Amino acid sequence: MQSEQPAGIFHFQKVIAIPQKSGQKVAVEHLSSEAIELLLKQPNAQSARGRRDLTLLSVLYDTGARVQELIDLRPCDVLLEGAAVITLTGKGNKVRRVPVLRDTANLLNRYLIEHGLEKAVEEPVSALLKQPAWQADKRRGRLYSQQTCHRGKEDFLGHP
Repeated sequence: MQSEQPAGIFHFQKVIAIPQKSGQKVAVEHLSSEAIELLLKQPNAQSARGRRDLTLLSVLYDTGARVQELIDLRPCDVLLEGAAVITLTGKGNKVRRVPVLRDTANLLNRYLIEHGLEKAVEEPVSALLKQPAWQADKRRGRLYSQQTCHRGKEDFLGHP
Protein backbone atom coordinates (compact mmCIF):
# COMPACT_ATOMS: atom_id res chain seq x y z
CA MET A 1 0.00 0.00 0.00
CA GLN A 2 2.85 2.36 0.84
CA SER A 3 4.40 1.88 -2.59
CA GLU A 4 1.08 2.58 -4.33
CA GLN A 5 0.51 5.90 -2.51
CA PRO A 6 3.87 7.37 -1.47
CA ALA A 7 2.23 10.62 -0.32
CA GLY A 8 0.54 8.76 2.52
CA ILE A 9 3.65 6.91 3.72
CA PHE A 10 3.81 8.84 7.00
CA HIS A 11 0.21 7.90 7.89
CA PHE A 12 0.71 4.27 6.83
CA GLN A 13 3.76 3.99 9.09
CA LYS A 14 1.80 5.44 12.02
CA VAL A 15 -0.94 2.86 11.49
CA ILE A 16 1.57 0.02 11.26
CA ALA A 17 3.23 1.23 14.47
CA ILE A 18 0.01 0.86 16.51
CA PRO A 19 0.68 -1.99 18.92
CA GLN A 20 -1.58 -5.01 18.77
CA LYS A 21 -3.80 -5.78 21.72
CA SER A 22 -1.93 -7.73 24.31
CA GLY A 23 -3.34 -10.56 26.29
CA GLN A 24 -4.64 -13.95 25.47
CA LYS A 25 -8.18 -14.60 24.43
CA VAL A 26 -9.89 -16.64 27.09
CA ALA A 27 -12.24 -19.37 25.99
CA VAL A 28 -15.83 -18.86 27.10
CA GLU A 29 -16.75 -21.52 29.61
CA HIS A 30 -20.02 -23.34 29.11
CA LEU A 31 -22.31 -24.82 31.69
CA SER A 32 -21.98 -28.49 32.47
CA SER A 33 -24.91 -30.84 31.85
CA GLU A 34 -25.46 -31.00 35.60
CA ALA A 35 -25.57 -27.20 35.85
CA ILE A 36 -28.06 -26.98 32.97
CA GLU A 37 -30.23 -29.65 34.57
CA LEU A 38 -30.13 -27.81 37.91
CA LEU A 39 -30.97 -24.49 36.20
CA LEU A 40 -33.99 -25.99 34.42
CA LYS A 41 -35.25 -27.49 37.71
CA GLN A 42 -35.37 -24.07 39.42
CA PRO A 43 -38.66 -22.65 38.02
CA ASN A 44 -41.81 -23.82 39.81
CA ALA A 45 -43.81 -25.43 37.00
CA GLN A 46 -46.95 -25.25 39.17
CA SER A 47 -47.12 -21.43 38.91
CA ALA A 48 -47.74 -19.33 35.81
CA ARG A 49 -44.48 -17.45 36.30
CA GLY A 50 -42.58 -20.70 36.79
CA ARG A 51 -44.02 -22.17 33.58
CA ARG A 52 -43.06 -18.97 31.74
CA ASP A 53 -39.51 -19.08 33.12
CA LEU A 54 -39.10 -22.77 32.33
CA THR A 55 -40.40 -22.26 28.79
CA LEU A 56 -38.13 -19.28 28.15
CA LEU A 57 -35.06 -20.99 29.61
CA SER A 58 -35.76 -24.16 27.61
CA VAL A 59 -36.22 -22.27 24.33
CA LEU A 60 -33.09 -20.20 24.95
CA TYR A 61 -31.06 -23.31 25.79
CA ASP A 62 -32.45 -25.49 23.02
CA THR A 63 -32.13 -22.93 20.22
CA GLY A 64 -29.09 -20.95 21.32
CA ALA A 65 -31.18 -17.84 20.64
CA ARG A 66 -30.18 -14.41 21.84
CA VAL A 67 -32.65 -12.75 24.20
CA GLN A 68 -33.55 -10.24 21.47
CA GLU A 69 -34.32 -13.10 19.07
CA LEU A 70 -36.67 -14.58 21.67
CA ILE A 71 -38.36 -11.21 22.23
CA ASP A 72 -38.88 -10.80 18.46
CA LEU A 73 -40.31 -14.31 18.10
CA ARG A 74 -43.88 -14.45 16.76
CA PRO A 75 -46.30 -17.37 17.06
CA CYS A 76 -46.15 -17.74 13.27
CA ASP A 77 -42.38 -18.38 13.66
CA VAL A 78 -43.09 -21.47 15.76
CA LEU A 79 -43.91 -24.72 13.94
CA LEU A 80 -44.74 -27.44 16.45
CA GLU A 81 -46.34 -30.11 14.25
CA GLY A 82 -44.07 -32.92 13.10
CA ALA A 83 -40.42 -31.96 13.52
CA ALA A 84 -40.70 -28.83 15.68
CA VAL A 85 -38.84 -25.83 14.26
CA ILE A 86 -38.50 -22.23 15.42
CA THR A 87 -37.59 -19.49 12.93
CA LEU A 88 -35.37 -16.89 14.58
CA THR A 89 -34.55 -13.47 13.19
CA GLY A 90 -31.18 -12.30 14.41
CA LYS A 91 -28.87 -9.36 13.97
CA GLY A 92 -29.10 -7.76 10.54
CA ASN A 93 -32.44 -9.53 9.96
CA LYS A 94 -30.63 -12.81 9.36
CA VAL A 95 -33.15 -15.63 9.55
CA ARG A 96 -32.35 -19.13 10.76
CA ARG A 97 -34.56 -22.15 11.31
CA VAL A 98 -33.69 -24.12 14.41
CA PRO A 99 -35.11 -27.54 15.27
CA VAL A 100 -36.17 -27.96 18.90
CA LEU A 101 -36.42 -31.02 21.08
CA ARG A 102 -39.86 -32.53 21.64
CA ASP A 103 -39.84 -31.61 25.37
CA THR A 104 -39.17 -27.94 24.52
CA ALA A 105 -41.85 -28.01 21.82
CA ASN A 106 -44.36 -29.41 24.33
CA LEU A 107 -43.52 -26.72 26.89
CA LEU A 108 -43.82 -24.00 24.28
CA ASN A 109 -47.09 -25.41 22.92
CA ARG A 110 -48.65 -25.54 26.41
CA TYR A 111 -47.48 -22.01 27.18
CA LEU A 112 -48.83 -20.58 23.91
CA ILE A 113 -52.20 -22.28 24.49
CA GLU A 114 -52.31 -21.09 28.12
CA HIS A 115 -51.89 -17.49 26.93
CA GLY A 116 -54.10 -17.69 23.84
CA LEU A 117 -51.17 -17.30 21.45
CA GLU A 118 -51.43 -20.65 19.68
CA LYS A 119 -52.69 -19.09 16.44
CA ALA A 120 -50.02 -18.28 13.85
CA VAL A 121 -50.29 -14.51 14.27
CA GLU A 122 -47.76 -11.87 13.29
CA GLU A 123 -47.62 -10.20 16.73
CA PRO A 124 -44.27 -10.68 18.51
CA VAL A 125 -44.31 -13.13 21.39
CA SER A 126 -42.92 -10.33 23.56
CA ALA A 127 -46.40 -10.57 25.08
CA LEU A 128 -44.94 -13.60 26.85
CA LEU A 129 -42.74 -11.16 28.71
CA LYS A 130 -44.98 -8.10 28.94
CA GLN A 131 -48.05 -9.54 30.64
CA PRO A 132 -46.34 -11.40 33.47
CA ALA A 133 -44.11 -8.34 34.10
CA TRP A 134 -47.19 -6.11 34.34
CA GLN A 135 -48.82 -8.51 36.76
CA ALA A 136 -45.64 -8.77 38.82
CA ASP A 137 -45.30 -4.97 38.98
CA LYS A 138 -48.96 -4.61 40.00
CA ARG A 139 -48.48 -7.13 42.80
CA ARG A 140 -45.54 -5.07 44.02
CA GLY A 141 -47.76 -1.99 44.04
CA ARG A 142 -46.03 -0.37 41.08
CA LEU A 143 -47.93 0.18 37.88
CA TYR A 144 -45.85 1.41 34.99
CA SER A 145 -47.62 3.53 32.41
CA GLN A 146 -45.74 1.88 29.58
CA GLN A 147 -44.47 -1.65 29.74
CA THR A 148 -41.60 -2.74 27.54
CA CYS A 149 -40.06 -6.06 26.66
CA HIS A 150 -36.98 -4.95 28.58
CA ARG A 151 -39.06 -4.50 31.74
CA GLY A 152 -40.41 -8.01 31.31
CA LYS A 153 -36.94 -9.32 30.59
CA GLU A 154 -35.69 -7.67 33.79
CA ASP A 155 -38.44 -9.40 35.75
CA PHE A 156 -37.58 -12.68 34.06
CA LEU A 157 -33.89 -12.26 34.87
CA GLY A 158 -34.69 -11.22 38.44
CA HIS A 159 -33.57 -7.58 38.24
CA PRO A 160 -35.49 -4.94 40.25
